Amino acid sequence: MPFTDEQRERYAADEAHRLAAELDSAPKGAATSALVDGGRYFRLGGYVAAGFLSMSEAEAAAQGIRDRDRRRRFLTFVRNGKRKPLVPYIPDGEAPSGSSKRTRKPRRIAAYLPPPSNTKLPPVPELHAAIGCAELLDDDGDAAAWLRERGINPAWVAERWLAYPLKKQPAAAWARVSGEEWFRGGYRLLLPLWSPRGELASMRARFVGSGKAVSPAGYGIRGLVLADRTAAQMLASGKEGKPRTVLVAEGEPDFLTWASVVRWTDSPAEDVAVLGLVSGSWTDELTARIPSRCTVHVRTDGDDAGARYLDKVRKALAGRCSVYRAVRTDKRDDNDLLRDGELPHLEGVPFREGFTQ
Repeated sequence: MPFTDEQRERYAADEAHRLAAELDSAPKGAATSALVDGGRYFRLGGYVAAGFLSMSEAEAAAQGIRDRDRRRRFLTFVRNGKRKPLVPYIPDGEAPSGSSKRTRKPRRIAAYLPPPSNTKLPPVPELHAAIGCAELLDDDGDAAAWLRERGINPAWVAERWLAYPLKKQPAAAWARVSGEEWFRGGYRLLLPLWSPRGELASMRARFVGSGKAVSPAGYGIRGLVLADRTAAQMLASGKEGKPRTVLVAEGEPDFLTWASVVRWTDSPAEDVAVLGLVSGSWTDELTARIPSRCTVHVRTDGDDAGARYLDKVRKALAGRCSVYRAVRTDKRDDNDLLRDGELPHLEGVPFREGFTQ
């Protein structure tokens, strides 16, 4: 299926921000190799001249590069590539004004896009219809009971639209696990999943008991994250957004733990952004949407999977964000700490009024 111009433009913009982040964090003396590698991997050379990347988007990406010389070289690269600027096509036999030489046809630039993703997403109208089968949390029902058992205040979850309890089975064919309906099977707490651009893209259905969460049957969730209001707005703004404090949790209980207790203000641009990771959440595209100079607290579990998440996030943001990791001395996760009254105080992460530890 041919790619649209809008898809090419979005890819070019994302890759420009990604290459800028790589160039900014490259060690001294490695800027040239970073551009060469970027030209081969990101294939951005000449994208402005080819019409797939606006100069304003390129300049926005360049703002994340602190060194002025590197910023200039980056703009030259994405504007023209490694060679001279492209010239307009001149029909064979004609010559530009003031020249007796025939001009070669310009080098053809392929409209590169990333390899096709294996992640298929449910139709957005069906996602909204599924949420329409839910209600805001109240003190009744098994979903609220599950939250209280976890030490999470259902009223705070409802206030911030973090999760929705199913009151009936959604009509969508994908709202099943192993052929059984979510509602009948006990998967009755819906948590929206967001794309790296802050758009509703899928959801998780959490078992309101001792089970786990599931995703829509037949669809992937790679590259999607749990996000509170502040985090979704941060992703929508992208790398040019205002630096802030970002908290990265692992799994639904830890995400709900932090997203329900951090303090919100009247200005979302000043609030802590809480992200929740599920399997395959952290991708290069997500990295490119985290504003530079953010303070990032990574609160992954103390097991092997948590260590892999931590290592991936730390390497991805090295050089442009301050990354702090959780110090784990036992196997308890943050939701365990919440229930034990030991949720830690983190720099730049204020608790909401009414919450005490």
